[in-house]
Amino acid sequence: MFRREYHCFVAGLPDLLFDEGKITQTLDTFRQELREELHPVDYRLVHLVFLPYDHNNLIRYLKDGSDDFDQLGNYSPEDFAAEVQNLDAIIPEAPRIEPYLAGLIKLWYDENTDRSQLDPERILLNGYYAMMAKAPNDFLKKWSAFDLTLRNIVTAVNCRRFGREIAPELIGENHVNSQLVRNPARDFGLTSELDQMEKIIQICELPDLLEREKKLDLLRWEFIDEAVFFHYFDIDKILGYLLRLMIALRWFRLERPAGESLFRELLEKMEKSYQLPEEFQRKK
Repeated sequence: MFRREYHCFVAGLPDLLFDEGKITQTLDTFRQELREELHPVDYRLVHLVFLPYDHNNLIRYLKDGSDDFDQLGNYSPEDFAAEVQNLDAIIPEAPRIEPYLAGLIKLWYDENTDRSQLDPERILLNGYYAMMAKAPNDFLKKWSAFDLTLRNIVTAVNCRRFGREIAPELIGENHVNSQLVRNPARDFGLTSELDQMEKIIQICELPDLLEREKKLDLLRWEFIDEAVFFHYFDIDKILGYLLRLMIALRWFRLERPAGESLFRELLEKMEKSYQLPEEFQRKK
């Protein structure tokens, strides 16, 4: 299959290190460079990588009508508003947004929907990973499958630690999820199938939340490096660079004192969300 190569662009990319002390690039400026340099078919893959930013924007839009959007998202408030108007149109316009995003909008405004029972974030993640499993790029399919598996394993370990039911917390439906739900072993019976299963379990058992998250992101980084190792100038190399830049910028921001303090606060809230109410624990 023909693959476009971007020799000059890739050769000019600055080196990225996981523990980089200083990063001069921003995602906004890098995406603009990608828009200018890439063939539209390849840039479409960049669009897929940025979709999770649209999740947060759409949730804010639905809950309080906010148009204070993260500019890293692909869509504007007008795009979401057009999809809402489409719900009542006699002749609907072609959707401007991904079908799974439009699906949440339709569900949100359905008169039979009890919004208090909806989990928009989970709905969007299910839709996103299902879409990425069919992405027109093998690297993105492998990356999203790895990231989903890692996310679900961490979730299952946390649920087990705090006595929560695992199944409702997982994203997607696959063999790994079945093992996470049914197998009581420490490794959920997955060590023979997943090369890094023991390493993931060990990371999940670390007492320090910040260290735990950093080591999980290092696993992601290493997966990307290995997946694009033999890709030198094509779109896979560029997508891998983009994903690593996202990880590097995340830690560059968080390793400042204010960022680390905020991150620890967010992680502690996340951890507490797995804990059962005291009255329920007393009944056990």
